[in-house]
Amino acid sequence: MPNRRAMVVGAAAALGVCASASAQIRVGCWNLTEYNGIPSRSAAFQTSIFGTFEGRSFAPDVLIVQEIASEAATITFTGLLNTAPGSPGDYAYATFVNGPDTDSACFYRTSKLSLLGTAVAVSGSSTVSTRHVMRYHLRPVSYSSSASSFYLLSAHLKAGNSSTDRDRRAEEALLVRAHLDALPAGTRFIFGGDLNLYTHTEPAWGTLTAPGGVEGGRLYDPINRAGSWNLNASFAAVHTQSPTSAFGGMDDRFDFLLVSDSISQGQGLAYMGDRNVPYGSVWNDPVHSYRCWGNDGFSFNQSMRIANNTMVGPVVAQALFDHFAGTSTAPHLPVFLDLQVPARASVSTLTLDFGTVFQGAVAQLPLTVTNVANIALWSKDGTGAGIDALTYTLSPSAGFTAPAGTFNEAADPGAVGNVHQIGMLTAMLGPKSGTLTIASDDPEAPTIIVTLLGNVITPFDFDVNDDGVVDIEDAYAWLVSPTDVTADGVIDGADLVELIAEIRRLEVQDMTSGRR
Repeated sequence: MPNRRAMVVGAAAALGVCASASAQIRVGCWNLTEYNGIPSRSAAFQTSIFGTFEGRSFAPDVLIVQEIASEAATITFTGLLNTAPGSPGDYAYATFVNGPDTDSACFYRTSKLSLLGTAVAVSGSSTVSTRHVMRYHLRPVSYSSSASSFYLLSAHLKAGNSSTDRDRRAEEALLVRAHLDALPAGTRFIFGGDLNLYTHTEPAWGTLTAPGGVEGGRLYDPINRAGSWNLNASFAAVHTQSPTSAFGGMDDRFDFLLVSDSISQGQGLAYMGDRNVPYGSVWNDPVHSYRCWGNDGFSFNQSMRIANNTMVGPVVAQALFDHFAGTSTAPHLPVFLDLQVPARASVSTLTLDFGTVFQGAVAQLPLTVTNVANIALWSKDGTGAGIDALTYTLSPSAGFTAPAGTFNEAADPGAVGNVHQIGMLTAMLGPKSGTLTIASDDPEAPTIIVTLLGNVITPFDFDVNDDGVVDIEDAYAWLVSPTDVTADGVIDGADLVELIAEIRRLEVQDMTSGRR
């Protein structure tokens, strides 16, 4: 069951999810339609990606593409990303691998993501997989653990709706599923691309999403909209092809971003949305960050709406319509989803020293636990949305106390944190030492150890003359007959100092209370 606290964060962020992806992690996928680097298409791509309407923009942090012709075209596309109006200008491309047909490529923002590796997940051939299925290993900057990383796979499955085409896609899906099943348990991954699927009853879809085999390799539709997509108006809001009626209009859901179980549970690095809730019939579903960019749901079986496009506005819509100029195959619209980043735990101190405490006295010190994930980098609206809430427990060793239960701490722009009172038991005399273990869902520091120190002593005997009152007479009595007031085993000046300090404290107390 997805974690509800994270789902609340995801849903709240999704309310404005089409805003420019200046924070969290936006993952995009787009079949570029025979892209060979021709300059005449650059302006349309730039406006499609970075153009804004009512504060909304595509602006992915990482983008996988299909139907790119060469490394030269990849370099050209990187250039248009970095020089576009509104671009952050920090895109790089992953190692390009030339396959047997058109290829995949991956572009990512270096200020947001680190590329850990590139691999061919499934090799393209003339007999089974038409094209390479590429795998890119990525991790948010400022994170270093494997649990904070994810794989992003890009595929372009066999096109066509004949039985031969469907069989070929089924074979390709088997190879993809075998690759995913072989990944270590708990691996986070997203499988995207132009899958050319017409219905969820195709064997390829069943192979990719079935619970059989190794469960860790199973893929989920994050918007829970499996069905017969082709020429079905019920799926108008999720159709990705074709934005022009010259190629049949908007009537197919060919382009997908499918997710692993581990990345769709709402904890840590996770999809912002609830995979158990089906995507609605309108483009701005508040539960999901998933979108088909440019499809406002009012263009079923016709060219995408331009003049009155409620999602992207007329300028961006026109660019999405124009981006395929000069090509001979059906164009696609891009899809994207947003990921939240993991929580980061911090404590106000790594040592709590209770000092010297009298036997039987109350000994408590505050400890603040804070979610210190980088709000400026990862939270689009500056409130902490887009960052997972920190979940943690406190476990003290014997002789110390801490609040029981599970605690949550959202990323807070004020970094206030949760304040907990940690205690030391004082029934037994002697030095005390122990630890407080903070176990959290911060993948970078799942365990934080705080050292606990203290010393319990017998209460000081300030009533030196045994008259029932501590006053200046006790100081005179001590000068006549010194005693070990501090109970440290030594009679010295420290005893007199403590005695006089206590007398003064009591005098101030009496004056404050009005007794003198």
